[in-house]
Amino acid sequence: MLELKCCGFTNYTDFTDSFYTQHNNGNYPPFCCNTTSSTCTGNDAAESKVQGCYIQLVDIIQKNAAIVGGIAAGICALELAAMVVSMYIYCKLDKS
Repeated sequence: MLELKCCGFTNYTDFTDSFYTQHNNGNYPPFCCNTTSSTCTGNDAAESKVQGCYIQLVDIIQKNAAIVGGIAAGICALELAAMVVSMYIYCKLDKS
């Protein structure tokens, strides 16, 4: 969340009544607020309107979809070639 500059999966409400807020006196994680203060209350988080990480993760995946798809296709081709070679060797050994 720190690198993506986001808060929660959808927004700050994901932390409402969570383990984190219960053990931090009702305060939210600092990256949920745009303030420089050391505490981040529910009102501060609501006013900051920091978006959730889901939207940013989807954006990153969409931007890198061609790279991920190309790597997946390359691995698939390598696996297919390995199967073809192993079947060729198996057939040659079976004849001898």
